[in-house]
Amino acid sequence: EINLIRNAIDKTGRPIVLSMSPGATPVAKAGHAMANANMWRTVDDFWDRWPLLSNEFEVSRQWTPYITPGAWPDADMLPLGQLEIFNDGGKGRWTKFSKAEQYSMMTLWTIFKSPLIFGGNMPQNDEFTNSLLTNREVLEMHHYSQGNKEWLNNGGKIAWTADDPFNGDKYLALFNNGDDGFID
Repeated sequence: EINLIRNAIDKTGRPIVLSMSPGATPVAKAGHAMANANMWRTVDDFWDRWPLLSNEFEVSRQWTPYITPGAWPDADMLPLGQLEIFNDGGKGRWTKFSKAEQYSMMTLWTIFKSPLIFGGNMPQNDEFTNSLLTNREVLEMHHYSQGNKEWLNNGGKIAWTADDPFNGDKYLALFNNGDDGFID
């Protein structure tokens, strides 16, 4: 199916981004994903639960060799703000992630260069949620950085680095992925 879709897109002669979302793409299939799609899911559905966020560090580390211009491993949506508005008569609920966990999720997604796909009810965003989604410096790092990778992982103390291609500076993201379910 993926090859058929890719062939159909190529025949249009138009630039079209193909995002595959059948669930987790095995790292062993990275070459096929990169040859046929621009984005592909690295995990099954991601929601606002600590074990899923904790797991994203290892998954993202495994996928970093496959980040290239025009090809983006997709860590899935960002469950921020008000969620699940259709499951309870339209009221929804707010993300279960603490503010520190939300900062960490956004930091990991941006330094990993995952597509940033908002998964909440945007008209109901509070100021904090909007600040996460509109931080110009973070978004510029996400867009322009190169060489993004995990640099250190020692007992849950994790550091990622990336290069600023314009001035040679380094970006550094520090995480505490400890067993207590809380990220600093």
